[in-house]
Amino acid sequence: MNRYIFSQIKKTIINKRFIILIIAITATIFICEFESYSFEYQFLDFFLMGVYDDTTAIISLVFPLICTIPYALSYYNDANSGYGELILLKTSKTKYSVSKYIVNFICSGLSLMIPILIYYIFCIIFCGTSVDNDYITTYNTFLPEVRINYPFLYGFIFVINSFLCGAMFSSIALAVASWINNKYIIFLSPFIFYVATQFLAPVSYYLSSDRLYKLNTAMMEYSKLSSILIYDFILLIGAFTIFIIGNHYRFNDRKG
Repeated sequence: MNRYIFSQIKKTIINKRFIILIIAITATIFICEFESYSFEYQFLDFFLMGVYDDTTAIISLVFPLICTIPYALSYYNDANSGYGELILLKTSKTKYSVSKYIVNFICSGLSLMIPILIYYIFCIIFCGTSVDNDYITTYNTFLPEVRINYPFLYGFIFVINSFLCGAMFSSIALAVASWINNKYIIFLSPFIFYVATQFLAPVSYYLSSDRLYKLNTAMMEYSKLSSILIYDFILLIGAFTIFIIGNHYRFNDRKG
């Protein structure tokens, strides 16, 4: 199935829809931040402000929808076009499920990470690489020691986190697709989960998925790396398990 995985990833990232999505997200970040362009900012503060403040009302709200566009609906298309049945003539349901999950994970993660990486590189070029650790910054709740001692690594952690968020929330859509045969519900499911967990925040902010994307805006006790990773792990394993079981029953006349 390695050949299938690579061919599906290649097919997705050179698809016109994927390219347009990357351009649209990148343009949104740059346009929303345009009025704030100033050489007075340090690169890291400019980056975090652009991705998590000025565009918060746009990117951080709709990213669960954005990440489903590249590949999450492909499983729905496979199941309803008969293509999934053809694939299962050559391989087992388990291998098909794992391959589908991996491709969705990678492509969806890249759809969110690439624009943010482009903006991160731009911030370094535009603002320069000098760092003043005495500069007072509000972006200091998540891994403050890394923020002060390794600013470039700190910024790159947020880039990697955007990949994980895109991959995780798109995995929710894939899991739903294995049980529900409605593309609109599948497409909206990550966003519904994202919004629903916000209502749980008054009960416990640990349940809020909002802090997964906006690492730097969460309060200190909720932005600990261990807490974030546990949430990530539960979400990924949960979505994967639901998808595997759902795929098994959807194609229950196939072995494997």
